[in-house]
Amino acid sequence: MRQTSLSSGKERNRLRLALSWIFLVFLLLVISYQISELETKSELFLNDFVAFWSAGRLIATGHNPYAAAQLLELQRGIGWKKVDPERSWNPPWTLLFIIPFGLLNFSIAAKLWLIMHFAIVFLSSDWLWRLYGGPRSYRWLAWIIGIFFFPSLYLLKIGQISAMVLLGIVGFLYFMKNDKHLLAGFSILFIAIKPNLLYLFGVALFLWVIERRCWSLLLGITLALSFATFIPFCLNPEIITHYFNAIMDAPIFLSQWATPTFGTLFRVLLGMEKPWLQFIAPTAGTIWFLQYWAKHHKKWEWQEQTPLLLLVSLITTSYAWGYDKVVLLIPALQAASWIFRLGKNRITFWAITSFLGINSLAFILPTANAFWFIWMAPSLLVWYWIVRKLAMSTFSIYPAYKTR
Repeated sequence: MRQTSLSSGKERNRLRLALSWIFLVFLLLVISYQISELETKSELFLNDFVAFWSAGRLIATGHNPYAAAQLLELQRGIGWKKVDPERSWNPPWTLLFIIPFGLLNFSIAAKLWLIMHFAIVFLSSDWLWRLYGGPRSYRWLAWIIGIFFFPSLYLLKIGQISAMVLLGIVGFLYFMKNDKHLLAGFSILFIAIKPNLLYLFGVALFLWVIERRCWSLLLGITLALSFATFIPFCLNPEIITHYFNAIMDAPIFLSQWATPTFGTLFRVLLGMEKPWLQFIAPTAGTIWFLQYWAKHHKKWEWQEQTPLLLLVSLITTSYAWGYDKVVLLIPALQAASWIFRLGKNRITFWAITSFLGINSLAFILPTANAFWFIWMAPSLLVWYWIVRKLAMSTFSIYPAYKTR
């Protein structure tokens, strides 16, 4: 009788695994078909990727990738019709990742960019599900959450680079879990593509390295950033100067940069001409973090603490956009793994429907005015905190973590 039960259980697991792979293949076929349909419609790729492609092409030929006039000239050649060029404000080490795309025909490069970012979101979701103890037979659920999370689709649609930041966090958590500190340091290179997004993570990393004297991690960060900057520097020795000049001239404090952050909200209420209001929230976030660090630093576990750091960072950062919230897949999937362990009850039903409600509302609201997505990160924080508290009252939520 027991043998029959075990064999039937194995058969169910095999069936679930087979269905998961069938779903994956189907999804890839649909995406491949959609990309092939765009073969003669390259104008549909005229989104933020234009900035990365043109910057990559300029630096590959030794030119200034931050020069507005040169960017506009290149972008006009591929059908850009706006008066101003689309520009990339990312640091020079980011250029290492976009040079290969700049060497390609724009249409081919845009399709490869889309495929690469889809793969990053998909694989990151799969790995996070396993990291946080999600049932193996339900890996397909992590894929669905990852791909149909609003910031993920928004990012893929607009051609942004934020998925690489997600990849950097996932890589960091993986290598830290396995005590490979040098490689964890290399992963920071991806996070540093948009250093303003996860500023609290950066503060935590600095304090942790000093407290634990983990110099190998610091070495990894230094080597990665140095190498990634050295390549663009070889192509254009003035690249650092070009970047700082561009930042000084950037319209960071102008009204068109009305990002969905509390800094923008303060400026809308108290005066857009007061740029210092943009930094009230990060200051408050830092004060909160220092208190949090004082309480938890002795038993600090990156797998445990990172999701909350990401949520608070995205809520209080000075500048971030809707697609940057793709990194919130980490707390979302962590909480989803807890929901599975809570069992089938009213709490589980509430947790699932409330997450679906938050995600669905993001799809309903128009994306034309990015500022109105200010509500999403705080809503996810409240949802995450409630699920976390419910899980902690029921079971140990970090059974697989090593005790140092």
